[in-house]
Amino acid sequence: MPPPVSADSPPAGHPEGVPSGRAEWGLLTDEADWSVELYRILGLDPSVPALSLDELPVLVHEEDRPRLTAMVTGCLVDARPIDGEFRVRRPDDSVRTVHMRGEPVLGTDGGAVSMRAVIRDVSELRSHRGSLSAVASALDLATQHTPGAPPVTVAAARSGWAVPLLFRDGTGRRLTAPDDPPPGANCPYGQAELTLRPGDLLLLPTERLSEPDVTRLLGLGPRLSTAGTARECLRMLAGELGAGQDGDAGVLVVRVSG
Repeated sequence: MPPPVSADSPPAGHPEGVPSGRAEWGLLTDEADWSVELYRILGLDPSVPALSLDELPVLVHEEDRPRLTAMVTGCLVDARPIDGEFRVRRPDDSVRTVHMRGEPVLGTDGGAVSMRAVIRDVSELRSHRGSLSAVASALDLATQHTPGAPPVTVAAARSGWAVPLLFRDGTGRRLTAPDDPPPGANCPYGQAELTLRPGDLLLLPTERLSEPDVTRLLGLGPRLSTAGTARECLRMLAGELGAGQDGDAGVLVVRVSG
């Protein structure tokens, strides 16, 4: 029997403060009990009866209904805990991504008599991760320790999109030209010229990153500085920022070795 699900202990990788609600479905009575918070997440009026497990798929995105059915079946038939995500479509036609953790409640005969679950709205978290979801590739560059080594010029797209990030000695910063506009401004960017040093790390996004993603990336400076190769840096980024999720942005990782 898995430990009781709790709204106070979010799943791994989910920060505190994510909207969450509770639900319990009785299998013998076909009754359902939802918290007010769950009604809010699903965009429903708390005065209406909670949906039964058979009715719940009506709210679920058509593509995700088989996933929900498989999770619920595994929980009730094989007593497997539920731990997965799916999309719901609210009555106003807006779509939210929710994460469900659930468990069966067993009777004296060992069969499931009800199912308890905690459902969290992780839509904002997923939208932030999506901008770094498709990490492109990694590249290691070798530099010669010779005086007067030529500088490397890095130019951001003049549409005001991809701003490179430079990590040096464990500290990250935006790589901007002296006349660049402030972060977030939809203005043309100039060129930045610098001489790369051994140990430097460049992140070259293919699309503009959200400010939360940039902040989190810059905070990874001390960890990224311990990586021995660009591919190792890439693995750190994938683990930290949810690479591999659906998304349309990529980043080229360039690490300079001595």
